[in-house]
Amino acid sequence: MHNSRSLSKSEFIKAHALPQNTEIVREELSPKLYVSPSKLKMETGTVKMAGENLPANPDYELINKIVASTVPCGSEEIPVLEDEGEGNEIDTEIAPLFNFSHFGTIAHAYMEAKVLAQEPKTAGREWIGMNERFIPNVGMERWGEDEKLSNRDKKIAKIKELCADMAAKFEASSLYKEASASSWKKTEYSFRSVIEKTFIEADSDKSGETYADELIVNGQIDLVYKNEAHSPYKYTIVDYKTNQKIEPEIYRSQLSCYKKAISQMLGCDEREIRCVLYYLRFATEVEL
Repeated sequence: MHNSRSLSKSEFIKAHALPQNTEIVREELSPKLYVSPSKLKMETGTVKMAGENLPANPDYELINKIVASTVPCGSEEIPVLEDEGEGNEIDTEIAPLFNFSHFGTIAHAYMEAKVLAQEPKTAGREWIGMNERFIPNVGMERWGEDEKLSNRDKKIAKIKELCADMAAKFEASSLYKEASASSWKKTEYSFRSVIEKTFIEADSDKSGETYADELIVNGQIDLVYKNEAHSPYKYTIVDYKTNQKIEPEIYRSQLSCYKKAISQMLGCDEREIRCVLYYLRFATEVEL
């Protein structure tokens, strides 16, 4: 039977010493490997509009006013803010407590619920920044009169009402009809895809970050569904946008990344995948 004994500290060091002429390699900080879809650079190109480019529903201006009313400033005047979409910072000294990102998350929840024929579910954290500040000149005193709501609850109810209206308009679209009839569809579909460094914005490394030549993109696709047999495409990707301006060209790389991911995950050619932006404020779809 083999007898074993414990090594003293000095014996252990001698036993595990590095051979002569061996260097200890200093660990260097690796280039960043993972990237968000919002870091993908903007590009220009041809887009295809579905129907007329109608003006945004004026009722949706209330969204901006509600967001602006949560800016924690000392002035009685409520600032004017504009929803420029995800990845864009509001050019104000103090950001609103309930911001356009919170609104976008809520609006997406309503769209997902519509596609799945469910009741929308929103997380309580999305409403934390909503406050009691009154918004003048918008008829707020009449919101929720019958229920005697607080100003905060009135604003929450109004946001929900406007999101429900956006979802109802989406229900009348060809995209919704196709998705509903599809034998396979996914909402908030998580993906991971490999892209080249050239997809990254030139100014994305202002903080001193460096990127690997090949990057892994983690993200979620709002809606993807399988098309019917008679369609020229196998799959359609839909990305919801709450922007106040229709500027589809700035999302070309983002949608190109989505298309590549679906191609890899579902085993089809990228040419068999259609990418569509759906602008909620305009009830308008734009094909890229």
